[in-house]
Amino acid sequence: MSERKKVAIVGTAETWNLAPFADPAWDIWSLNDAYRQQDGRRVSAWFDLHPIHLMHFVSDQQTRVDGFEVPLGHYVRPAGYLQWLATRPFPIYLAEAHPQIPTSVRYPKDEALALCGPYFASGPAWMLALAALQGYEEVGIFGVHLSTQQEYIEQRPQFEHQIGYLRGKLGMHIWVPDECPLLKHEHLYAYEPRPRLALEAIERTLARVRMTQDHYLKEAKTAKRKPDPTKLEEFAIQMADLKHQGQLAAWRLKKWAA
Repeated sequence: MSERKKVAIVGTAETWNLAPFADPAWDIWSLNDAYRQQDGRRVSAWFDLHPIHLMHFVSDQQTRVDGFEVPLGHYVRPAGYLQWLATRPFPIYLAEAHPQIPTSVRYPKDEALALCGPYFASGPAWMLALAALQGYEEVGIFGVHLSTQQEYIEQRPQFEHQIGYLRGKLGMHIWVPDECPLLKHEHLYAYEPRPRLALEAIERTLARVRMTQDHYLKEAKTAKRKPDPTKLEEFAIQMADLKHQGQLAAWRLKKWAA
């Protein structure tokens, strides 16, 4: 029985290091500037479909980039990135092959569109389409969480749709680690309570306390009497306690979604 053709798509989120770098049965595909954290681990192919002329290069030592420093429509890459690509022995998939990157390959966009339709919203989505085109039967997705606000809104729905589409159309075995938030929801709709209920209850109580305080202050002003300092302190203590509870509840939700 022949070995199943397998590829790992590796991004930069926390689960990237769960990828099977040491297992030769798996091909390893990664993208963009992920090489900076992979410490020379084995790679089979690289992807960066962003226009090279729109790349904005910054120092390798620069860990944070001020958005105002980056021209609109440009993509941040580390200095030396193109030189790194030019010395790789494996295929480098670009929008167009580049004469100064010897192993660069033009990404087969038209074939991917014919297979999946014109709904693409991320680099990993193009990678997944190529895996299908090249006959991979199993795809593991590591370090692709799409959990930041922009990525979540713009990219995650399409990527999850594409996973389901290729599972159904081609019977591909596509999976993510348990630690990855893709293909998961915070609760089983209709059968389980929403995890945000605890936070919403705290927010509602806090709003009610604020409303009660405002009403008390308005009454005092109308009656031309000085508000009772003890009463105001009670309001302040209640609101401080509720804010603290809200912060804890929000932290738990954020930890779940990370």
